[in-house]
Amino acid sequence: MTWAPAGPNSTGSSAGTWPPTVPRSGPSRRCRGPRVAGAAAMRATTGGSTGPTTVSVARLEPVRRPLSRAAARLNGRRGGSTRLAAGTIRAIPPTALPRRRRMSDLPELLQLTEIGDRRLKVFQPAESAEGRDVVFSGQLLGQLMMASDRYAGGKDVRSVHAVFARAGSYRSPIELEVESLQAGRTWASDTVTARQDGRLLCRATVLLNVLDDDLMRHGPAMPDVPGWADLSPDPRAQAFPGAEVRPVPGEPMDGDVPLEAAWHRYDRPLVAPAANQAVLAWATCGQLIGLAVRPHSDTVDFGQAHVTLSTGVIGHTLHFLERFDVSRPLLITQEATKAATGRVYGRGSVFTEDGVLVAAFEQDSMAKHAGRSLDPRTAM
Repeated sequence: MTWAPAGPNSTGSSAGTWPPTVPRSGPSRRCRGPRVAGAAAMRATTGGSTGPTTVSVARLEPVRRPLSRAAARLNGRRGGSTRLAAGTIRAIPPTALPRRRRMSDLPELLQLTEIGDRRLKVFQPAESAEGRDVVFSGQLLGQLMMASDRYAGGKDVRSVHAVFARAGSYRSPIELEVESLQAGRTWASDTVTARQDGRLLCRATVLLNVLDDDLMRHGPAMPDVPGWADLSPDPRAQAFPGAEVRPVPGEPMDGDVPLEAAWHRYDRPLVAPAANQAVLAWATCGQLIGLAVRPHSDTVDFGQAHVTLSTGVIGHTLHFLERFDVSRPLLITQEATKAATGRVYGRGSVFTEDGVLVAAFEQDSMAKHAGRSLDPRTAM
């Protein structure tokens, strides 16, 4: 199976299960995670410690996991590849990235100004990268997470689900309000609401947690695709300012479902885990509608988006499964799973270069005939 442009008669894989949005809930005979050394060996290695280094990553013995038929479709190489090699399974441990940071360490878009009790004002650029006066959902998603992180008390964002009810403008300030639903020693949850000129724009539910040591570990294999160094950047790709995207060539299909993969890297390390998450969130929001249109390019002109076609992200969910460094290449794989009734549902996964699944996402969006001519600067 190779990653190659799909012809009009291509049928792709019949499995229909790639990419997974979350790791499997439990190991099976066919897919088991790395085997951990026995307790005696662990005590000998760690001196009996029960802290975060009790299970050293060096003690993890990777076990090969079979690819699904659909994932195998991404296994072609063009000028080099990145694959899950024996002995390379590793992830950033909970202690590897310090929690606290100065506000000046953050990119300007992620800097928030406190204006009241759990109320914050976000930074607003003059306009979107597209030149439109519609605030990009990926920008708001990152800012919503940063607002929750401000009061997290050392916890990491585990997941965020945002509903974008109205389009925001760059012409006036946006304010965020954080309300705590629950805050315990290990878990916490917030709702974060964005308002502009008294209008509710969007609301997110944010789940936070303190990371624990592994009880067990497994996850899916990363598709075998050309590596970061073998590909060229795409200046048109939607990414956080300062990030670079390098798409994997080809237009693979899983049956009727279009697939896409691209490497993503930010131009500098960020200390705060939430800042790394916010930068990545931007890159997960903007591709799925266009990807859904790809098999229908003979009947749907995506160039008419916001003119005669009404398109926009309505709901977006992100799960953060491990810490990661956004200044290192991350592989974002996604599929436009279903297009019907003027809607698009898609999902995706994010892997490190070592093949560790670190994030997964899902999106509900709108893609329909507008019924009238729209103003592309302000319309969805």
